Order: sequence, then structure tokens, then C-alpha cells
Amino acid sequence: GTSICDLMDELHGRRKVVVVDAVRGGQKPGTLFRFSPEDVASEAVPADSLHQVGLLETLRLAELVDCRPEQVVIIGAQPYDTGFGVGLTDAVEAVVPRAVEMVRKEIDGFHAD
Repeated sequence: GTSICDLMDELHGRRKVVVVDAVRGGQKPGTLFRFSPEDVASEAVPADSLHQVGLLETLRLAELVDCRPEQVVIIGAQPYDTGFGVGLTDAVEAVVPRAVEMVRKEIDGFHAD
């Protein structure tokens, strides 16, 4: 339920941003995805985040006002259901450690550059 536009100030001055979210990619629940906004914009990745439109629009706006991060990566998990509810399903909870590792690799790889 978080609007990425509310995070515009947080984007300013960042070199890299890693977004973690639910992503509807047509796969089985718990499937993990890694992609960039450019992948989605070019339709190279058939994925649909619950905040995708807001995220892409926010990044375009950030570019216009010169505060877009150099790199944005999305790490997403295929949810079982995107209806109202609290908590993670077993399938998604089971991949949280792998998702955390993916985020760590993004951070470690960026520091190595």
C-alpha cells in the first residue's frame, strides 16, 4: 500500500535503489524475479508489479527533476493472491532468505564497482 511517489525524496542522491515487491509474472507462487525498469518499459520482462506503474512514472519524474538514481533493480516474488490480507503465504515466506541474498548481492556488487 506504499506509494513510490511518497519516496521521491529518498531517491534523490542515491546511486542505486533496490525495490523489493510482489510481482505478478504468471509463474507459480514464490517464484523470484530480478529486473530493471528498463526491462519492463521495453516489455522484455512480462511482469506486473502491484506498484509498477507508480514506480515507472516516479522514475520518469525523478529523471525530469534530476534526482533519478543511476541504477534501479527490482527483486520481486510471485504472490499467491494480491487481494486484501496481511502476511506472506508459505510459498513466498519460503523464498524470503533467497530474496535477501539477491538484495545482498546487488548491494555487494555495487560497492565493488
